[in-house]
Amino acid sequence: MTYLSTIVGIYYNMIIAISIYYLFASMNSDLPWSSCDNAWNTPLCSSRLPLVTCNLSDQQLNGTCYNGTKLLGLYNESLFTQVTKLHRILPADEYFNLQSDLAFLINHILIITELLSTSCKLIVEIYAEPRAPAIVINATLHPPSMHNSHEVLKTSSDINKFGSPDWKLVLCLLLSWIVIYCCMVKGIKSSGKVVYFTALFPYVVLLILFFRGVTLENAIEGIRFYIVPDFSALGKARVWKDAAGQIFFSLSCSWGGLMSLSSYNRFHNNVIRDTFFVTSANCLTSVFAGFVIFSFIGHLAGNLKVPVKDVSQSGFGLAFIIYPEAMKLLPGSTFWAILFFFMILNLGVDSQFAMVETLITSLCDQFRGLRRHKPPVIAVVSVVMFLLGLPFTCSGGLYLMNIVDSYAGSWTILLIGFFECVTVGWVYGRPGFGNFHRFSEDIGLIMQRPISPIWRYLWQYISPALIMAIIIFNWVDYGRSEYTAGAGDFYPGWADALGWLIAIATVLIIFGTGLLKLFMEPSGTPWKQRLLGLSIPSYKWGPALP
Repeated sequence: MTYLSTIVGIYYNMIIAISIYYLFASMNSDLPWSSCDNAWNTPLCSSRLPLVTCNLSDQQLNGTCYNGTKLLGLYNESLFTQVTKLHRILPADEYFNLQSDLAFLINHILIITELLSTSCKLIVEIYAEPRAPAIVINATLHPPSMHNSHEVLKTSSDINKFGSPDWKLVLCLLLSWIVIYCCMVKGIKSSGKVVYFTALFPYVVLLILFFRGVTLENAIEGIRFYIVPDFSALGKARVWKDAAGQIFFSLSCSWGGLMSLSSYNRFHNNVIRDTFFVTSANCLTSVFAGFVIFSFIGHLAGNLKVPVKDVSQSGFGLAFIIYPEAMKLLPGSTFWAILFFFMILNLGVDSQFAMVETLITSLCDQFRGLRRHKPPVIAVVSVVMFLLGLPFTCSGGLYLMNIVDSYAGSWTILLIGFFECVTVGWVYGRPGFGNFHRFSEDIGLIMQRPISPIWRYLWQYISPALIMAIIIFNWVDYGRSEYTAGAGDFYPGWADALGWLIAIATVLIIFGTGLLKLFMEPSGTPWKQRLLGLSIPSYKWGPALP
């Protein structure tokens, strides 16, 4: 848990850094992603190409019809023929010297926009577009997509062109770590007080955005798309994996954050009440946030005159592309953008607290002498994690973030959850030993009353069975990492190998630590007795009461 919290904490602060970047960028009378008149915009920017209608069949043009547009790649015709065709159609100043740079054509996207007329005239635009998330409508890229990929992240065309750190992102990353350090420097009491603001403020913003969103034109279309279920999606392994991953991440299950923070509670704290409150608040907040998000997406889809499904994105694209696009359509867009990105910053800081606190608590528990020097420990951890996060500020940093996120936060966290259930239910609990279950007895001691036996059956049978089913479902449907889901454009082998290294290390730590402890037991002790001795609490174990 400490290992995964550290790995994810390194890249997660990059999301906070990007939020800071957008927060500062929003402090302008005109949002920088509101037009195509900036240096980073390309000829494919939406206001520079017309919206068109696609009526010809795929067979006639041998391509794929997407949002009323024919997107054609280098499929059947020879490279020379394609270059000749481009030279004949493109104006001289947009030809980009393709005859002398064929590699440029091979490694980038060719987009042919069909304008229907009696002569079926074709207008061709070609430009290097990275594989960053983007709103692609009628063969154009909207300004927020270009601002994100060309100005903020400066995303390269693939992970092999990694580049060097961008100084603006480095400064934002440094500032994000300074914020984390300042919030945690006085220990759990200072970060606990900060959380009162960072946890409650987003609710205020969500409420404001909700009332603004539902009053927008076409908001009902987005909300309808949100609440009408698509039951066919339940047969897809990715849906179950993503849902389980989201719940595990948002509740900090198996990340160590729950244990680290709850270890500061009073011994007789009502943990069952807290459990029901936190899980209910978490899920209800997610449902409510969905109405806020899809009201804006419905409004955006109406303005772009496309279906809601063609605009909706998840994760990185939602926060830094879809929402900026929606913000620029609102009156007083600067105010709404500042409010939104300040909320994202607060949410990110909340999550980062838990992951960094997991590492700090683990270090101070393992090396007790560090407890007297906690501010320097937090400073050293912050500096080291900042330096380790510098690769994410490079041109290929987005791809690296996707790899780390895919492997560190997927089945690995579910596997930890499975082994936690096994340990609590079958090893530490020692079922069948007398008429009690040790972990249930411990919770009863905390609660000062017996707890329901249903908890024991959940820990021993239901929870581990459900988690293992999702893990197997995920493994059966497993495939190579793709730049864009379903596009068949795969990451290079070394990137997947790096991801597997991160994931397999989790398993090695679990079993490696167990075997190490087993061999460190006094020599001459029977193996069964060694295993039994390691499966029960130390005689020093007991409640931390005065």
